[in-house]
Amino acid sequence: MRTGMDARRLAAVVLVLAAVGASGVLEPGEAAARIPGTATLSGTVAADAPFTAARVYIRNVDRRMLYMVYTQAGRYRAVALFPGNYEVSVRAPGRASDMQRLVLNAGDSASLDLSLRAAGNVDSQNNVWFGIYAAGPRPGKLVKLDQSTGRMTEHVIPQQDAAPYDVAIDAGDNIWAADVGQGNDGDHGASIWKFDPGSETFTFYPKPQQGADSPKIQVTRQGTD
Repeated sequence: MRTGMDARRLAAVVLVLAAVGASGVLEPGEAAARIPGTATLSGTVAADAPFTAARVYIRNVDRRMLYMVYTQAGRYRAVALFPGNYEVSVRAPGRASDMQRLVLNAGDSASLDLSLRAAGNVDSQNNVWFGIYAAGPRPGKLVKLDQSTGRMTEHVIPQQDAAPYDVAIDAGDNIWAADVGQGNDGDHGASIWKFDPGSETFTFYPKPQQGADSPKIQVTRQGTD
């Protein structure tokens, strides 16, 4: 029992130290010296637009532990990380990075640079958009989450068995999805559709194969025109 309690206390200390490291109080070498057998991770975060205090998420896959530190002047630092396999990403309002993976060994002082880009499902007003599959009598829906108020607005997708796995947003804030759902009446089978938030209308672009399954979608830098 005491061993389990000690482990929990150590985990709590490690998480606090990781946060302190981001504030610049501890240098990586100092942290490693204070907690032998751990590692440090630091790097830069680049973006195509100004940002402040982006959140860097550092997940130890083996221990199922999540560390989070903030950037300062485009840099981040996390200390006292347990050895293991890690998944690292960064987020800021309306922006996110791809997830990167690395292995940290005891004593490592690793460096990993990250890049922010426009988040695929966040519009220019910082609203989050996502889809809900149809299930039985319940229709498929497109949902907007207003992050400033927490309010959700649902839009019913006019297609039977709609299954919007992923959504992407273009420069005009139109919502796009590759829908793997099938219309039992033969109308709008597997398709790509666009939702215009201004007019609240859906436009469907059926795929040539009725059963085509391509759930992921991404808007190119050239846009959708």
